[in-house]
Amino acid sequence: MTPYEPSDRLKRVLAVGETLALFPVLKDWTTEELKALLVDVDAYYDHIMVEIENAWKVKALQPENFFYRGKADAIDKERKDASLGIMATCSEICSVVFYYLGERGEDGEDEETSQG
Repeated sequence: MTPYEPSDRLKRVLAVGETLALFPVLKDWTTEELKALLVDVDAYYDHIMVEIENAWKVKALQPENFFYRGKADAIDKERKDASLGIMATCSEICSVVFYYLGERGEDGEDEETSQG
């Protein structure tokens, strides 16, 4: 299995840091680039969620954590916070992309995938 590597497109967007700063960055991207970024964000989200879940399993199943409610709760909170953080990041990126696609009369879906 090939290790996951975010696209250069996604790396540029993640480096921006905050939602409002995405608007000037994405404004001049082509429709194809914006649609490709949506695919990149989906892949990134899926990959990171698997990483979060795997890290949680490793920590949560250690006897020193598994048998102690306080430690287990803290580990569960870490997983929840990390999941919410990545969900927020991906949602913010997609919101800006959909804003620009909407301005162009696009919906962000390819004709092939929307019919299937």
